[in-house]
Amino acid sequence: MLRTFSKAYGLAGLRVGYGIASNASLVSLMDRMHIPFNVNRLAQVAALVALREPEHVRDCVTRTVRGRERLRSGLVELRYTPAPGVANFLFFNSREDAAELAERLLPDGVIVKPWGEPGYAEHVRVSVGLPQANDQFLDALEKATLLR
Repeated sequence: MLRTFSKAYGLAGLRVGYGIASNASLVSLMDRMHIPFNVNRLAQVAALVALREPEHVRDCVTRTVRGRERLRSGLVELRYTPAPGVANFLFFNSREDAAELAERLLPDGVIVKPWGEPGYAEHVRVSVGLPQANDQFLDALEKATLLR
C-alpha cells in the first residue's frame, strides 16, 4: 500500500508519503525503485506532526470535499459534466482539444492537466485547491470557453 500526505494532510508541496508491505521481496523492490534523494527533514517532521493531529486531517479532508463540490457545481453551471469521483481532483470532458484549452487557461494563472491518452484528448483533470484558486479556475474556464 502506498499513501501520500498530500491533500488529506495538507502537505502536497512537501512530496512526502509512505509505503507498507508484508512481503520482503516487495519491500526490496520498492527500496531499489525510490528516488535517489529521500524526503527532506522538514517534510519528515511535518508528516510526523500531521500523524498526531487527526483534527487537522479532518479539516483538510472537509475543505477538499467542499472545494470539490464547489468545482463540480461550477462545472455543471458552465454545462460541463464532471465524472463522479471522491478524490482531490475532478475529470471532465472539455468538448474540445484539452491541450488547447489548457493553453488558453495559462494567461489567467491556471494550470490543468490535459489528458492525452487515446480516446481522452478532450478530457481535463483539475485539482481541488483553496477556495480562491477554485474560483480562479472557474472564472478562467468561463473566459476561455467564450474565447473559443
